[in-house]
Amino acid sequence: MKLTIDNYDGNGAVDYTGCIVEDSTFRIERTLNAPTLFYVSLLPSAASLPLPVRNARVVCADDSGTFLFTGYLAVEPEMVLAGEATTGQLYLAEVTAVSDDILLDRAALAKEFFSYGQTADKTIASLSGGLGVSAITTNLTTPLHSVGEFNTKPSLGWSGNAAELASSSASAYRVVNGELTVTPIGNVMHALTESDGTLSLSNLQASMVKMLANDVTVCGETEPCAYVTEYFEGDGVTT
Repeated sequence: MKLTIDNYDGNGAVDYTGCIVEDSTFRIERTLNAPTLFYVSLLPSAASLPLPVRNARVVCADDSGTFLFTGYLAVEPEMVLAGEATTGQLYLAEVTAVSDDILLDRAALAKEFFSYGQTADKTIASLSGGLGVSAITTNLTTPLHSVGEFNTKPSLGWSGNAAELASSSASAYRVVNGELTVTPIGNVMHALTESDGTLSLSNLQASMVKMLANDVTVCGETEPCAYVTEYFEGDGVTT
């Protein structure tokens, strides 16, 4: 795996792989039709590298060159005290990056954008092309289902509107390495074989899935719903 960060300081993309802290945060969160998030803990001082800055370009790829994540730092790294060293206190840089979608989300959508009877891929292409983000190219070669009527919601940003279009056509969009693709969900296949180490039968866990229900009643422990104070009065003869 290789992690590079370009701080736009004239040094280009710098290899930060050796700064990744073992047994610490390293996570890529992919959600259907939503920007991908990347979390990693770095110790730049160990390699005499500068601290990543906001809006820095982050690229994570495997050994074969396949991109696992491409995006930008949305905020400044969070500095967390890791301990003491001979040079003083050591701080980890908790880096959070958002996929290339952030470039489209930062561009202002047109207040009025209407589409009638167009396929979802053409509508997404028109929606993206109108933003004028040159760093993002579209690769929409697979025709999708038509959307009867679509009107943008500026408050949702580009990713929110693209998610509605993709979901309405049973598709998934993704922006990786500056390229926007939209593919039908059913066309994505993942091959699992024991020979290449991608499948371990001993780690699989099976469980019974119950049927779906329309009405669900949840019962908990009995709790008092009223508190009553008892009063005892006497007339001098009876209690």
